[in-house]
Amino acid sequence: MLNVQSIRVLDLTDLAGQFAGKILADLGFEVIKVEPPGGDAVRRLPPFRGGAPDADASLPFLYLNSNKKSITLDLEPEQGRVLLKGLARKCDILLESFPPGRLEQWGVGYQALAHENPGLVMTSITGFGQNGPYAAYRSSDLVALAMGGLLNVFGESDRPPCKPPETQAYYTASAYAALGALVALRHRQVTGRGQHVDVSMQEALAVIDQIISSAANEKLVMRREGAQHKQVSPANVFPCRDGYVYLFVSAGGGHWKQFLKLWPDHPAKFDDPEWESPGYRRLNTALINDAVREFTLRSGRDKFVERMQSNGIPCLPVNAPSEFLQDEQIQARGFVQSVSQPRWGCYRHPGAPYLLDGQRLPIRPAPSIGEHNAEIYGNLLGMDDRALAGMRAANVI
Repeated sequence: MLNVQSIRVLDLTDLAGQFAGKILADLGFEVIKVEPPGGDAVRRLPPFRGGAPDADASLPFLYLNSNKKSITLDLEPEQGRVLLKGLARKCDILLESFPPGRLEQWGVGYQALAHENPGLVMTSITGFGQNGPYAAYRSSDLVALAMGGLLNVFGESDRPPCKPPETQAYYTASAYAALGALVALRHRQVTGRGQHVDVSMQEALAVIDQIISSAANEKLVMRREGAQHKQVSPANVFPCRDGYVYLFVSAGGGHWKQFLKLWPDHPAKFDDPEWESPGYRRLNTALINDAVREFTLRSGRDKFVERMQSNGIPCLPVNAPSEFLQDEQIQARGFVQSVSQPRWGCYRHPGAPYLLDGQRLPIRPAPSIGEHNAEIYGNLLGMDDRALAGMRAANVI
């Protein structure tokens, strides 16, 4: 049985991988965020709590590094790499997102660290993986989306591909990185040895939905269709007088006939038997969407949703973020939690998206730069105040 509270993680990742450490920290692992002496670059990303730039107030950093500890360490000088080897001997997992080969150049790649600690699990997150012709290519969230095949299907059919919001590639790859680390820990329980988990952002995105498998097996190329469902019609975002809804009239459950009953002035041809076929409706999506759009525009959003839901038709509002925060379902489950930070007081923070025995795990605020230097270097490496002061003066920590 894995005791997560006894598992120690070194998190050396940049923005591309910090969500992996957050997943493990939220589960109760001891996650130590390793930052350069000046602080992690994510601390400089807006928006900032209170509006003004501040290393302890970046909302992206506060989110991605909650429940973690922080130490500072510069890996460029030899002294920094010696410290890293010492820390690796005391840790179970190391997360990193350096370009392939960088840690090897510094003498602290997987083989070197595994020599120090054979049970170490190293998880690497890069754009294209540790080998192959693209391994050395520079990547980013948008590059990974483009190369993974997803960007090509985002957007409207008559427009160029559209980038989805936020950093989907980073978050998806990080989720698989955390999963891979857990699998490698289980392998260690059986064999006593760690593994190198190699995560490619390109590959992580390619396993989403059926885009790649459809192309590989049936030569099917999915097209950009905005919010339109690939197989079902009507299944799209539709406007109401005061907002938008997503309406999904599925193939089963008699939804089409029920939907027509709720739409008293629908076009008479929709009563013909052929329209009961999901395949026929999907071939005539444009015609259906135009008609449904006229129907939904005559109603208020909440009233339309209530009417559909009370009659078994899947339909829900398209929430703005502010509406999500006020959503009674979100409030009932306590998803958004209050976190107390010494400098800024309380702020609201999304919790882990799961309950364990009906309870949502608590959240500790993200640490300040090097907040846990004395604790980690002292307890794990036996460094006293004088040694710490020397390392600090040399700008190693």
